[in-house]
Amino acid sequence: MQIPEKDCEYLFKATISMSLKLLQCDAGEPCFGCRPSHARLWQVPCSRTDIKDLGYFMKDWKADCERHVSLGFSVANIRGYGAAEQVLYITHGYGHMLPIKARQIFVRDESCFGLDWVETVENVPSEHSVNTAKLSAGVDGVSRTVLDEYLDHHLNTDFEKFIDDYFDGTPFLSDMLVTAFHYWQSERTPVIKKSLKLLLAYNLTQHITMVEGMPDEEGFLGRIDDADSKFYGKTVAPVMINFEIKCAMAEMWRELQKEILDELSHLFSSVYSKEKLRHWPTIFMVCSILLAVWEEMQFDCHYRIPVSSMPPSYSLLLTWNRIQNRSASSVTTWKSCL
Repeated sequence: MQIPEKDCEYLFKATISMSLKLLQCDAGEPCFGCRPSHARLWQVPCSRTDIKDLGYFMKDWKADCERHVSLGFSVANIRGYGAAEQVLYITHGYGHMLPIKARQIFVRDESCFGLDWVETVENVPSEHSVNTAKLSAGVDGVSRTVLDEYLDHHLNTDFEKFIDDYFDGTPFLSDMLVTAFHYWQSERTPVIKKSLKLLLAYNLTQHITMVEGMPDEEGFLGRIDDADSKFYGKTVAPVMINFEIKCAMAEMWRELQKEILDELSHLFSSVYSKEKLRHWPTIFMVCSILLAVWEEMQFDCHYRIPVSSMPPSYSLLLTWNRIQNRSASSVTTWKSCL
């Protein structure tokens, strides 16, 4: 049955541009309002996806934190916990500490306490593994407040050094992130800070954790004795604490991304108010950081999980590239594989 033309407008969603302008839209690709040369598609693309929903491809994607779930982390493998707790100072190796209360854990299959990772230096990957202490986070788990402060320390102190060390001088990406950081230092825009924390949280989710301040006489398991490792001489955090921090960090960056997309939607709406040019620098910076994180995610999908298990296509990256009129940036040359 042919649908009357007057009812067609109810079968599709208006494009972002037409929604912001409060104009009637049609089913064209691009729509009639976006066809003229003055429509400026490089600023607001002819897309029918709401900006707040651009993270839809994140649904059920857990490649950043689920790898160890099958390695004896089930409730059935846990026999109990020790009563005493001690404070461990956890770090990702960038000069900041995350205090975590830890307690002994008793399991049926102790093979789950091994941790393995991959380091890539000058495009040459090397695999490393080590057995870690039989400890897990205390009753209170990983505090969201403490984790938030931990990220703030990275952002407020030596953030540029983190970029240099983690991304190993990757062209364009490192320069873009440093520029965004300088812009935030100048303007102190909250959404830029959230975007930088999103970048930090995502990348630290992929990173191994280590313990600082443990005396050698305690015989704490997890010391890296492989001289070829970037972390030679360091002590790896207990694998269960590593996993709990990973999950907490993964939850945090997902919440940050949702908040950023909501704020980005409001920023685009403000483009059509009286101060049309006021928010464009902020929009550009936020989109640049989001693109960088999303491209890292695309890289991680190929690097960490089989092609058959890959999440939905990342075709929206092409749409966002049109917003900034540039191609996507390079990805990090070094990744720890967890």
